[in-house]
Amino acid sequence: MVFEGDPLRTLGLPAGASQAEIKAAYRRLAKAFHPDTAGEAAIPRFLAIQAAYETLTGTTLRGSRRPGRAEAWRADAERARTARDGWRGRGSAGAGRARPEAGPRPDGRRAAGGSRAEGKSDAGPRPRPGRLFEL
Repeated sequence: MVFEGDPLRTLGLPAGASQAEIKAAYRRLAKAFHPDTAGEAAIPRFLAIQAAYETLTGTTLRGSRRPGRAEAWRADAERARTARDGWRGRGSAGAGRARPEAGPRPDGRRAAGGSRAEGKSDAGPRPRPGRLFEL
């Protein structure tokens, strides 16, 4: 952002202000003039405060990234491969254990965890959340 004017005056600071004072003034003014709290009419003032802060500190708050840095959304291929190989080595959670049969029990009812594809349920209809009585 290109800033025209005196950045110290925009932030309400005296000449020779420290970095801590600049940061504190920026945070105070940005909070007061942020469009979410002060409305859309405060956008030009907010942008001027942001540009003054960037000018004084030499940092960029939003927008372009520093050259040479990887983009935030790119994954580190080596790290992803290491994690994937680590999970593959663990095997499945139930490896080596016998699974219980999902067929009918001796009393004729179905075992817990069986398929509900037929629409049958041992417990009857379930109440809807948040309702005590059906009207």
